[in-house]
This record gives sequence, C-alpha cells and structure tokens, in this order.
Amino acid sequence: MNRVILSEELLNDLYSAILDYENKISTTEKNDPIDPVELSGIEDKEGEGKVLCSTEFTQLEFKTLGFMDKWFDLIGDPAPGFTAMVFGKPKMGKSYLCVDVAGYLARNFGKVL
Repeated sequence: MNRVILSEELLNDLYSAILDYENKISTTEKNDPIDPVELSGIEDKEGEGKVLCSTEFTQLEFKTLGFMDKWFDLIGDPAPGFTAMVFGKPKMGKSYLCVDVAGYLARNFGKVL
C-alpha cells in the first residue's frame, strides 16, 4: 500500500477549510427558507428546450472554433463565445498563459477582451 505524506502547510490548509465548512453549517439553520434560483439556458416553450440525457448530449453537433496544435491539446475545440477559468498558485504562469491564449485567439479569430 502506497503512503502519501502531506506537508504541514497542506494539512493546516485542509484543517482550516474543514473548520470553515463546519462553521458555515453550524451557523445555518436547517429550517431557513431557500431562495428559488432561476436556471438560465433552459426554456419551457412549446417545442423548444428539453432536458437531455448524457447519451443524447454526446450525439449533438456544435459549431467549434477549430483550435489546432497545442491549443487543441490543452483546451480541445471550444464553441464560439466559450469562457474559461484559469486558476493556480501564485507565480505558476496564469497571466502568461492568458496572454498567450489571447494572442492565439486574436491572430486566428479576431479581437479579444
């Protein structure tokens, strides 16, 4: 059996996260009313929109941007108007990655924000 040894810093972070979670649970009353949330992207019009099972979803075809090379390997082939979240520890290259992706998008697809 392989043993994993966690650093003291990681253990402290995990312990802190658990305490934060327990505090949130203990301060929330179970009988508090839950505010309804409207789902976006789901329409309830005659003949439009329905819930798909995963096998139906995999058979759908989408317009894609046509990413190539390292970008296809990293991101895949996203649809126009896609969004992405970049996360990581400080000094791990998040900003460099974002500038590099923005350059690729601008060179191949037009203006980027």
